[in-house]
Amino acid sequence: MDLLGRTDFAKAIRQLLLGADTPFAMFINGRWGSGKTSMLRALMTAMGGIPV
Repeated sequence: MDLLGRTDFAKAIRQLLLGADTPFAMFINGRWGSGKTSMLRALMTAMGGIPV
């Protein structure tokens, strides 16, 4: 269940990553509790992995 709408954002980041020329770097920045880990887990799921 995605109450905060991170799935669509994760899918957009997935497309960015898959289409990027390498080398490529990005970061997720935010205060404690802002959802950085949740975003990374959603991205991992969008990339076909299993979040830990």
